[in-house]
Amino acid sequence: MRTQADAKKITVTVDSDDPTREIDVDRTALQDSLENLLENSVKYSPPGTSVALTIRHDDRNLLVTVRDEGLGIDPADLPRIFDRFYRGRRVASQAIPGTGLGLALVKAIAEGHGGAVDVESTPGVGSEFRLRIPIREEETYVAGPDRG
Repeated sequence: MRTQADAKKITVTVDSDDPTREIDVDRTALQDSLENLLENSVKYSPPGTSVALTIRHDDRNLLVTVRDEGLGIDPADLPRIFDRFYRGRRVASQAIPGTGLGLALVKAIAEGHGGAVDVESTPGVGSEFRLRIPIREEETYVAGPDRG
């Protein structure tokens, strides 16, 4: 998203507590989720603002937060923004292109990993999307006396 962010003079920061830690996830799906959240943040933010991606791990979860200083989401739209093909009334009125599938995809990927996604947003201030993905322990195999 650097090209799109640079074109709008939006500063994107990334903060990760342990960028080398390996976890068991569908890497492509998780990347799609992060790209979608970042793309939306850049798309719905005015020039000269910032977008922050924060990645944290605890003993059980990968915690990803994407925070922007964008348009924000009308409280009446919040319950439906993760529905397929739903686009908020404010976004539709501003003729910002989109299909209404991106956040539904993010939700499906999070839930497919046993996790969840939620959002807090204030119109005119920005939005914060939080993605939680449980960290699965790697399966271990212990050979027994009859297993060779």
